Amino acid sequence: MITCLESILTDESPRGVRVRHYKPDLQSPGDAVRARIIKLPAIHRGCIYFNPVAEVISDHPSQAFFQEVQLRQRQWFKASRTIFGRHVRRRVKDWASDYGPLTKKEKFIDRAVCYTGILLIDGEIIQPHRWKQFEAGLQCATQTTGHST
Repeated sequence: MITCLESILTDESPRGVRVRHYKPDLQSPGDAVRARIIKLPAIHRGCIYFNPVAEVISDHPSQAFFQEVQLRQRQWFKASRTIFGRHVRRRVKDWASDYGPLTKKEKFIDRAVCYTGILLIDGEIIQPHRWKQFEAGLQCATQTTGHST
């Protein structure tokens, strides 16, 4: 029997991006993600994206990494649509946690591990509105050097 913490399948793309697939825990999708995050070394170098159905890992930010993150995020959004009704998804901030009153930062992290996914680059949590900044920086570097990262 596969638990929610066990990887079902791991893919490695030729571009150095690894993906681990998981069966989501529908009763508490964020708890399994939190458990995977806690298993990381105290100082983690590289990029890693977590959501209830996947983990995307790369040694450094790259266009291939962010493309894979977007794919896995869409995969979870699509799966969650079939599991949770529209009204429930819109009110995710209310159902994401049973931990009681939370600060603004705690609410962001709680929602991220349950729904949007959470991105760490060199151990730093990157909020979704900053993802585009990393992607834009990569595109500028590619245009300047002519090499894809």
